[in-house]
Amino acid sequence: ISISRSGNPPLWAASEQWIDSVEWLTADATPSQGTDPILLSQALGFIDGAVSCVGSIQPRPEWVQLMGLSFDDDALRFQIGNVNENIVNICK
Repeated sequence: ISISRSGNPPLWAASEQWIDSVEWLTADATPSQGTDPILLSQALGFIDGAVSCVGSIQPRPEWVQLMGLSFDDDALRFQIGNVNENIVNICK
């Protein structure tokens, strides 16, 4: 099972044979987006484990530090941390 906002396989995998073996579900794990955790947990059924690959890293516009990129730690914790916490709570 793969859960994403689009509910579709990624474009880079369009020609891969394995994508037909995956059940693609549409959901947004961001707590504020209103995904019903009960419906999502029912769709998942009983699972032994989950892998979360949440990516939302956007550097600040200012160029700082050695490599030039700087990140807003509070924003990262909010964007990625809240989503992962929501996923964990749904999977319990």
